[in-house]
Amino acid sequence: MTNGERNPWYDPYFHPDTDWKKMLFRDATSTSQANVNMRGGSKSMRYFVSLGYLNQDGLFRTDYMAYDKDMQFNKKRYNLRGNLDFDVTEDFKIELNLGTQFVTIGGMDNDAYIWEKRILWAFPMSSPGLVNGKYVVPLSANGDDRYNPMYATENSNYWNKTNNSILNSAVIATYKLDKITKGLQVKVIGSYDSYFASRSYGRYLPLLYDMRPNPNGDPLDPILSQRNELQPPSINADFFLGKWRKMYLEGTINYNRSFGKHAVSGMLLANREKRFDPNLQFQLPAGYQGTTGRLGYNYNGKYLFEYAVTYNGSENFPEGKRYGLFPSYSGAWVISNEKFYRKNDLLSFLKLRGSYGEVGNDRIGGARYLYLPDTWKNNTGYTFGDRNTARYINGVDEAALGNPNVTWEVSRR
Repeated sequence: MTNGERNPWYDPYFHPDTDWKKMLFRDATSTSQANVNMRGGSKSMRYFVSLGYLNQDGLFRTDYMAYDKDMQFNKKRYNLRGNLDFDVTEDFKIELNLGTQFVTIGGMDNDAYIWEKRILWAFPMSSPGLVNGKYVVPLSANGDDRYNPMYATENSNYWNKTNNSILNSAVIATYKLDKITKGLQVKVIGSYDSYFASRSYGRYLPLLYDMRPNPNGDPLDPILSQRNELQPPSINADFFLGKWRKMYLEGTINYNRSFGKHAVSGMLLANREKRFDPNLQFQLPAGYQGTTGRLGYNYNGKYLFEYAVTYNGSENFPEGKRYGLFPSYSGAWVISNEKFYRKNDLLSFLKLRGSYGEVGNDRIGGARYLYLPDTWKNNTGYTFGDRNTARYINGVDEAALGNPNVTWEVSRR
């Protein structure tokens, strides 16, 4: 073949061999992360602050897109952690803990899997992708965008931006009561947590062209016919995906003390939690409260006994059945601490332990207020008759059955 002559078998448009993975995936992407930590304080006050930043890019190429080259996946995260410890007195301490995180996910987000699937499933002969900067499909494809994953990805509904914010905060106050009796301590914890997520999305419908051979026989000069109307980019306003806030309060009395060969421990704990979430059933806040007690005894590191009991209350059960008592017992014998046990390298520690306990579950079936009366669904019915005379008869169906005697589900182990 002389210089300047065209290969008659060269037909990149109507007999393409497109490497979609190479065309639409990057060879590499970037991730950057930075953290700054600070700590210090004085004898009676200490602080710790941590700042963090994360930036991640995706592997999809978007430089060919006509409208939004920022459809590329991108994740940015900013986080802050701060702890403050105060020694108010020698026996009284206060801790303040704060953590917050802001995350922005741009680009394809949930549609990334669909993009990848379309690219990996596309066959090399389906389309050349772009011809003179225009999305094309063969005339035989009838405009099916699956034949051109470049067009399909830009045409698809995509999530434009997702914003998440998380806040965790807690105040912890500890008071040692050694002046009353050694080993006695009181602790109070209060926390507030919240979460909010919003999302904005949009769509862009670019032009798609049919492609057919030119009558002059030149395969590099196809005839393109516009198949659709251009739809301007549309970005919908933000809408929230989820939000909730939770308040928690806990009070604890602890006692730990040793008397020669005897060690005694005890704990009394009371807690209460309330969660507000519009996605909760009936859009009512969820509340829980409970009390836990524990007693422990240890004799010379050989014989250990413990008794614990929990008294929990749940909103899911009717009055008179909302609280449940769940005890547990355990005992252990550390044989390797006995005088008759000879120490050896093969078995240096040997203990026998037995326990029995009960736990309660109030999330039966995942529903709330299981004691409410039965409910019914309208706009339901059934078909009566054979194929020629069948007619639809309206009716109602049972939805949820109330149980006025429902109470805690108990598991024993």
